[in-house]
Formats: sequence, C-alpha cells, structure tokens
Amino acid sequence: MKTKLLFPLIFFVFTSINVYSQAVCDLTYLTTIEGFDVYTHNPSGAILYRAKMSIDADGCPRAYGPNNSGLDWTANAGSPGNWWGIVTDGNGDPIIQGAGDPYPGMYVSSTSLVQSGYLDSNPLRYVDSENIPYIALPSALQSLANIAKGDLAYVRNTTNGNTSFAYFADTGPGGKLGEGSMFLASALGINSSPKTGGTSQPIIDYVVFPQSGLGQGTHLTLSQINSMGQTELTAAGGITLPNCLNAQTPTLDCSNTVVLTCGVTYSGASSTAASNVSTFGCNTWTETGPERVHSITPSASGTITATISNFTGDLDVYILASCDATDCLGTVSSSSATYSNAVAGNTYYVVVDADDGSGSAYDIVVTCPTVTSIDDISNANKMILYPNPTTGIIQIDSKNKNIDKVIIINQLGVVIEIITLENNEPINIEQYASGIYFLKIIDTEKQSTFFKVIKE
Repeated sequence: MKTKLLFPLIFFVFTSINVYSQAVCDLTYLTTIEGFDVYTHNPSGAILYRAKMSIDADGCPRAYGPNNSGLDWTANAGSPGNWWGIVTDGNGDPIIQGAGDPYPGMYVSSTSLVQSGYLDSNPLRYVDSENIPYIALPSALQSLANIAKGDLAYVRNTTNGNTSFAYFADTGPGGKLGEGSMFLASALGINSSPKTGGTSQPIIDYVVFPQSGLGQGTHLTLSQINSMGQTELTAAGGITLPNCLNAQTPTLDCSNTVVLTCGVTYSGASSTAASNVSTFGCNTWTETGPERVHSITPSASGTITATISNFTGDLDVYILASCDATDCLGTVSSSSATYSNAVAGNTYYVVVDADDGSGSAYDIVVTCPTVTSIDDISNANKMILYPNPTTGIIQIDSKNKNIDKVIIINQLGVVIEIITLENNEPINIEQYASGIYFLKIIDTEKQSTFFKVIKE
C-alpha cells in the first residue's frame, strides 16, 4: 500500500510532462460490437472503446449456488447440460465446494484465465471477481485485435473520473462488449452487484494493451496489475489516452430542430441522415437512428408527455434536458416519453429515433401543464409592460436588462408564438383574438418574467 501511494508522487516529480501532456490521438476504426465502436491507437497498438459495463461474477467462489444462493443468478452461468461459468464433473453436473474450500456448498465458478498447478475443481484456479479487477472480452475481438488472456487494461468512468488498471481474465458472450469484475466496478464507483449492478450507458472507457501480460496459466496480483498497467499506459501516451475517444463519439445534431407547440400535433417524417446516437440515457436497448430533433418550451412547471402516432417504422421518442443523448429524462415506453419535473420556460429536446433505419411519417404531440391562475405570474425582475389592456401594440421597459425573447401563451397554457427581440422593440399581438394571454419575457441573462395581458 505504501508503494502505491508513493509511486505517483515520485513519477510526477521526474516525468510530470509525460504524464499530464495530451496523448497523440491517432486512431483507426477496427470494428463495432453491440453498437460500440472499437479503435486501434496507431502509435501504441492499444485498443480503445467506450461502452457499458455489465458485472461479471465468474471466478468468485460465492458467485453461484443452488437455488440462486450465490451473488449472481445461476442462469448467468448456464443451465443443466450447458454450463459455461461453472465447473462440472464427468456427468456434467456442477461441482460443489467442500469443507476445505472458501464457500462450502457453493458451486465452483470458472474464468477463462486460469492458474496452472491447480485442479479444475479448485476455486483457486480461477480469477476471483470479488477481489481482482478484470475485464471480459468476446472471442471475436480477441482474435481481431490480437489480445491474449492476461493482457493489461486501463478503465475509466467518464462520469466521475474514477480509474483502475485491470487485466483480461474472462471471455464474454459473443456479440457483447463492456464487462468487468465486481472489484473493477466498485473501483469505478459503479454498483458492483452481479444481479442489480452495472450500467447500460456508454460511460466507461476501456484501453486494452495487446500482448502485454504474462499469458494463460498465470494470475496477476493487484500490485502486479497496477505496476504493469502503469508501464503500458505511460508508454502509450499517459492518462489522457482515453480522451482520444471523445472526438470519435458522434453527437446529436440539433442544427435543424423543429419547434413544437404544447398540445398542437405536428406531422413530420423521420430523418434520413446518418445515425449519431447508439443509445439514450433513459433505456437499456441500442438505437441505430437516424434521429429527428424537436424542441418544446412549457409555460408552466409539471409533467410533459411526448407521444408519437400514425407511424409504420420502428420509431421511439425521448425527452432530453439538452442536446445530449445521455441527458435523457423521465421514462420511455417506445412511442411515448414522460417527464414529471419540467420547469416553466426551460427548453426540452424531443427526439424521434428511427431504429434500424426503418423510418416513416409520424404525428407527434407534447402535452404540457397549463398556467392556471394569477399565482403563476411573477415579476421579480421589475419590468414594466404597457398598455395593458391593449389593442395590439405592447411596449416593455427593462432599464437594467436586455430582452432576448418573448413567449406568448394562451389561456390553455399553449405556446402560440415565440418572438426574438432586438433593442427592446415593441410587441405586436393585433392578430390574436380578444382575450387573456400570458407573456413570458426572457432576458439575455436567461431570467424569466411573466405578465398577464388582456387583449381587447
């Protein structure tokens, strides 16, 4: 433990420029697995990808047991006649640990990487998920990237900055990418429960160093993983190497956003552009796009619901707090999305995603809360609006702040017009029928002021 604490300090003193300088970002696309793109870092040969993290309990002596008594569901280790995460006897039945084993009565769980010198039935032959940071990789990527069992890796949680060295110790399911041990998940600040933990979001950066380990037959200690991993990472460019993935991650295109009005149905068609988003933060399934982006600005706080109808393709709808697919809000049920904590005056992005490119025409409507009483009206910014009542031309005086835009809302709480102002020019509502309207005035500092206006 002392070595672990002192090593970064010594390393900083003598080679601080190398550690904290930006790594050379020269990547070549290698493949896509489960919607996650994999790249080769050309200067070093390291393999980089950003993906989810499922929890792999394999190798832990208490991972599996009869009647789901282990830390993980027994089904994740296979089933009678087809066990892959449990050691079996000559009859194909799970071997149960005895009195001299770590957890008597539990099954012996295996990993692809083993320690030579131990019998198959000995739990010590396998890498313990609960005490060692390891990653799992599908066999296809192993072959394609020339990765061997025991190779070192560097893993980072992009949401909290937690990092950990690890090594490749288990082969995961084909066509799946993004899996780590319980110990690794805990180090990254992720729920490490094999039954309820992990994350489905692409927030974990993985850097794998091919041909960097000691190979099959040798377990690495935690100290060895950290020391050998640090050597590989430093040689490849340092701690900023995972940042190279940032430029490879496509972002949601909000340049042609369609503005929606609360309660008013809009008829459109799904986009035919390339997909930019592989998954949204509200669900667990993978999207293949393309995406059509809309926006909505409710005039009162409360629940907003976006619903699509009259479509034939495989369309899904999402509500986002910003132009960022990871910033997804509320709950999603394919053709509708609901967010219960919408704030009056905030703009939300509503995305219609055409999965598998199976686009079609569609109708979309967003229901919003309504302004129900004079209690919803405020004037904390001390603006003056006149004349009121008005026959159409309204002047707004704001001595201290410049006005950015004015949102006109009818008595039902429906936004009927959004006006961008220059030099605090007058507002003309002559075209609207007589009645009560609400004006939400937003200044250049993004502060809002509400007025109740009577149109004669």
